[in-house]
Amino acid sequence: MEKTCPKCKSIHNKKGVFCSRKCANSREWSEEHKKKLSKICKQSEKVKLANSNPEKKRIISEAVKKQGILGLINYNNLHTEEARKKTKLTIIEKRKKRLLSEDYQDKVQYRKNCQFYFHLNEYPDEFDFSLIKKYGWYSAPNKGGNTNGISRDHMYSISDGWKNKVSPLIISHPANCKLLRHDDNFFIKNKNSSISLEDLEKRIKEWNKKYKECKA
Repeated sequence: MEKTCPKCKSIHNKKGVFCSRKCANSREWSEEHKKKLSKICKQSEKVKLANSNPEKKRIISEAVKKQGILGLINYNNLHTEEARKKTKLTIIEKRKKRLLSEDYQDKVQYRKNCQFYFHLNEYPDEFDFSLIKKYGWYSAPNKGGNTNGISRDHMYSISDGWKNKVSPLIISHPANCKLLRHDDNFFIKNKNSSISLEDLEKRIKEWNKKYKECKA
């Protein structure tokens, strides 16, 4: 059956309305159809992005299994502006609650009490001052930006001290101090202890024998 192509007005007998893909793609779309296509494309992009993340891929897979395409749409709706605002408010409220909790306040005070308050010059034979000459002291990006500089490291960490209820006097003892490049401390050691509590206690005993004025 011969038909007239609505775009180029040529006569054809193909199955579709248009004579070719070129004519079909150059048609005039209605605004409603454009919105529909845009929504489909956006959802497709979100699915592609989510599929690059194994955890999101798992969530989508479960949603589709439970609710079919509705589950997928509901998942995509989590990315709306309103959903993001609600999530942000929830995070802020949780953070406020955490900051005001007694446990958090105790932990903040414990961390302060565990800081080193002695001067390195008091123990010139115990620390490698050449590291400071070579790298300088660490300073934050907004205060000089020497992120590769040296900082004082707690060999037995404050985090482990809090967890195991160790006295701040032990954690802040000079025998627990080591000079370390800040980047190495952050990326390699971070919150992990480089020595055991037993080893630290031995170091403190030896230190106190050598420096009688320093007691834990």
